[in-house]
Amino acid sequence: MLEIVSTKHKRDCLRCDHNVKILTDFKINVSFIVMNDSNLKKILVVDDEQETLAHLTSILKRAQYQVISSTTGKEAIELAIDTKPDLLILDIFIPDMRGWEIRHKLLENEATAQIPVIFLTGLNTQEDERIIRESGNYHLLAKPVTSESVLEAVRRVLTEL
Repeated sequence: MLEIVSTKHKRDCLRCDHNVKILTDFKINVSFIVMNDSNLKKILVVDDEQETLAHLTSILKRAQYQVISSTTGKEAIELAIDTKPDLLILDIFIPDMRGWEIRHKLLENEATAQIPVIFLTGLNTQEDERIIRESGNYHLLAKPVTSESVLEAVRRVLTEL
């Protein structure tokens, strides 16, 4: 345990547990910004692969984004309606519905229609790509993703808003 004791003199005294005194001239300036979740951009990440979901969540949280996650399309739609995220990162292949199907359902709801989407894909067919293009307001990111590629895509999309 360190204890900083201010004296009336020009010197400060620093005491540690071993009663060792170190005298020195120093100033401590501490400045920080307290950010609560309401100050952070909210991103809904949807992927059925737990490892990918954990990787994306970690990348985004370290970059100071609020992350909400889901492993199913049905839950993703409910979360998008309830939380109104600033961005949706959406895997194309989710067992209960395709990513573009989730996007189309969100387009039908006025509250979620304008949420931009980054689609994630490890495999993609020309048909999926065509359908995704038709869904509008989207970007495509190929798996496996790197921290740099994810953050670059997220920043690009969020600055377009």
